[in-house]
Amino acid sequence: MKMPPAMPRKKTRLQAMRAGLSIVCLGMWISGCGPVADDDVHFIDDRVGSREADRALMRHMTQINSIEGAIELVQMAMAPDDFEGNTKEWVAYRRDRIDGDVMLPQWEGQRKGAHQFEVRYIHTVRDFDYRILKTGYRWQVNTLLKEVDGPEVIDPEDLAPPPRSLPDLKLLDESDDSFSLE
Repeated sequence: MKMPPAMPRKKTRLQAMRAGLSIVCLGMWISGCGPVADDDVHFIDDRVGSREADRALMRHMTQINSIEGAIELVQMAMAPDDFEGNTKEWVAYRRDRIDGDVMLPQWEGQRKGAHQFEVRYIHTVRDFDYRILKTGYRWQVNTLLKEVDGPEVIDPEDLAPPPRSLPDLKLLDESDDSFSLE
């Protein structure tokens, strides 16, 4: 049993594609497709413009519904305590009034829900007696409603590193002869 050559098969596909294209063109000619009316052009342009606006709004909402967007929302919110300006300026004003050296200032955020964030401004203060204290402020943010609640002063105990667990202390005890729990 011989296999038919591959070439005629390709020709038949090509012929079928040409026939299909011819039928489509003939159908368009018979149905009377002509140039597009001006009203249709304006309608299509409006639809394209509205889609681009929708995409721009979606990009904007995606940026706002991120940690960076929540931080920006807090920084641009009205400052508390009858301060003239925004929250970013208020934080800089408060930071400049601290006695001692302010080190490692940073804004950070954490997602709490679909549109809920907690934004923190934290800095470390070294006073003139060389004591080090970590402190800052906290805001609750709803990015959907663009609401900012706060600020609340963060307790230094909340920012302290967690205490070591008992297994960690046992490992230190075994590895270092000078370490003692007493």
